[in-house]
Amino acid sequence: MSMNEREPVTEPTAKVSAAATQHDAAPMANPGSGPALALNGVSCWYGGFRAVRDVQLSIPRNKVTALIGPSGCGKSTLLRS
Repeated sequence: MSMNEREPVTEPTAKVSAAATQHDAAPMANPGSGPALALNGVSCWYGGFRAVRDVQLSIPRNKVTALIGPSGCGKSTLLRS
């Protein structure tokens, strides 16, 4: 699918997938050893348009990390979500 094609979606506006909002009940053994941020299956919609699709991302602690991509690909939407 090219970047300009849009998949029709019927989910409600501004929905974030359930995987992104659920937290583990048990705390991590050593919180300082895991990633600074971990995303698992994050999706975001604007009305019927899915702007971000099933993102898997782990950002390590104490490392410089950059999100790079073309205009309109969902970088800012991902960060805001």
